[in-house]
Amino acid sequence: MESILYWDASFAIACAVDTEPYHNECVDFRDRLEAEGILSIAGDFVYDELAFFLVKRALEAEGRRSRQHWRNVMRTQPNFINAVMPDVLVKTNELNDMTLWIPSNEEVKNKAFQLMQSYSIFYVFC
Repeated sequence: MESILYWDASFAIACAVDTEPYHNECVDFRDRLEAEGILSIAGDFVYDELAFFLVKRALEAEGRRSRQHWRNVMRTQPNFINAVMPDVLVKTNELNDMTLWIPSNEEVKNKAFQLMQSYSIFYVFC
């Protein structure tokens, strides 16, 4: 195996979210990487995909609960993302603990999360 391995978003999500298919297999593989001293790295897109996955999952759950399409949740609850962001930040911090972040620019990553929280920009991208 290579000495450095780049995580894609699907693998990162499966590792971070215990309800995802193949979660256990991905965690086992992550543990193997760590045991063998293989450096795991992730980039900005992996963090963004993880964050958007978690936000969308929360929107879908709220949509089911309130009997509306998940996109309508943003219209009826404009501050919904603010309630979800603490969970998003916990999972992205867990990703920080599992990988070495190779940034394009830390300021860009921080600004993306700030905009997501401040302006509910998730809706724009969906």
